[in-house]
Amino acid sequence: MLTKSPVTYNAGFLSLSLLFFELHKAIHGIELVHKKNTRVCHVLWLEVWLVTQTFTSSSTI
Repeated sequence: MLTKSPVTYNAGFLSLSLLFFELHKAIHGIELVHKKNTRVCHVLWLEVWLVTQTFTSSSTI
């Protein structure tokens, strides 16, 4: 059974944290500028999709 090295795991976790940080900044920017719930919902959906893609791609490496 293959196991990931701690270095790979930490690098993936760090990039995921940075991704969350950038996405939350973008969400708050959209809320301030547009004040439209539909646009915020689209960004939240995109955030969930990106996180799922990140986890599925990192698990196959």
